[in-house]
Amino acid sequence: MGRTAVVLAQHPAAGRTAAHGAHLPRPHMRHAFTIILSLGSALARAQSGPIAFAGGSWANAQAAARQAHKSIFLYASSLGCHWCRPMEKEVFTDPAVSAYYNATFLSYKINIDEGEGEVLAKRYEIRAMPTYLYFSPEGKLLHMSSGHKPPTDFVQDGKDAFDPDKAFFTLKERYEAGDRSAPFLYTFGTSPALSQQEVLYDQVSADYLKSQTAAELAAKKNLDYLFELGTSFYFPTTQYFLAHQSAFVAQFGRLAVDQKIRRIVSWGATHAGGSNNQAALTKLQQTITKATPAGAPQWNMLARTYYLYRSAAAKLVCLR
Repeated sequence: MGRTAVVLAQHPAAGRTAAHGAHLPRPHMRHAFTIILSLGSALARAQSGPIAFAGGSWANAQAAARQAHKSIFLYASSLGCHWCRPMEKEVFTDPAVSAYYNATFLSYKINIDEGEGEVLAKRYEIRAMPTYLYFSPEGKLLHMSSGHKPPTDFVQDGKDAFDPDKAFFTLKERYEAGDRSAPFLYTFGTSPALSQQEVLYDQVSADYLKSQTAAELAAKKNLDYLFELGTSFYFPTTQYFLAHQSAFVAQFGRLAVDQKIRRIVSWGATHAGGSNNQAALTKLQQTITKATPAGAPQWNMLARTYYLYRSAAAKLVCLR
């Protein structure tokens, strides 16, 4: 009934009611009425079942959240999202998840491929699917997370939104305010949401690298951190990894290290090929040869292959 009521309140056909003697609300009253009914519909659905998502527009959802003094959970998905369906069917329906989210948030979902969802994806720089954004009742961004995860981790995401030591946008504000302490840089640098912001991701990892001594960088915690980074070939953290492979081999094994080198080589060669930059390819091959003499022939051949493939693809695009 809640959804039907909202449609009737907004639909021009509602004028037929007025013809029988009822008074149509004034425009601002109709807007408030829509917000109240939208919120009521969401609350009614929240009594049982999965996470209850509010209908209507994003503006109406924000207004309803302010009126109810509830924080907002925004779920972003797309038709091509591999992990969205499992999250919706297995996690959003989990009793512990729905109980926490329905009690704590006004939830709203968007499809980033169409309509308002496409606009919001650009506004909030949503790049991974699925993405979860958390807002204060006033609409301030608090936290961001993404990916497939079990119910316990998803509930923790919601709790992290209110923890200043874990909420992504709270940490980002501290970084922008100039906090460069090593413990903070590590916390911010290991925030999963940071990987969605490539430039900032590289900056934070480089700042953390500078904050550590040579002995500190050799510690297991830092080797774990540096090994998981996906920074570009030219960045200091990548160069550190290539120059200290023996330490990483001792901790992760030769196979895992070789797999990371493969990703580094393919990334560097692909970018060089895209701009037809032979000098960049040469620098990549020289660095790999110096860092991994024994494996240099295979890595350099791989780099050349990726470079030529990407260069040829770029030329085809230009010819069209």
